[in-house]
Amino acid sequence: MPFSGLVAGQQCPCDINFSQVTITEDRSKVVDFSEPYFDSNQGVLVKKGTKVSSLADAKGLKWGAQLNTTGAAYLNETVKPTAEAQIYNTTTDAFTALNAGQIDAVMLDTPIVLGAVKEKQIPSGEVVGQFKTGERYGAVVNKGSENLVAFNLVINVLKSEGFIEALYKKYFADQASVPVIG
Repeated sequence: MPFSGLVAGQQCPCDINFSQVTITEDRSKVVDFSEPYFDSNQGVLVKKGTKVSSLADAKGLKWGAQLNTTGAAYLNETVKPTAEAQIYNTTTDAFTALNAGQIDAVMLDTPIVLGAVKEKQIPSGEVVGQFKTGERYGAVVNKGSENLVAFNLVINVLKSEGFIEALYKKYFADQASVPVIG
């Protein structure tokens, strides 16, 4: 299911969707979220050699972000770049624009951009920093889903048994090593 439709409240043909979705008040009006299961910040993906160590550096870049993401909102509401940010339908479109030199940077959740670099989606890319936004991921379920209580029970058990923390340490520990900008 396309991300933009998912967070806009389109009915998912599934019972639950784990798509790295940040829980927000606006999204909670059109979908229900599970208990939070992951914390994230907004990562800064650039081509190697691009310096972004302050908000002032960030303002001067040509940015790209994905439609309906908290990264796009953070760019417009907090970074407020001097050039209007380019908004793309998918992360792949934003990464393609960065690879082609159409933009200088992509703002997206830190684990997503770290994964893109690791998977060589941006061959000369690097994550040079992250803005501390304190976002929390939740699984998306259709509004009023009768399954939400059961999903939350499972997530809470996985957290209390340390399973989610073990997954974080195994797959996402590099997120902690990305410098915080600001």
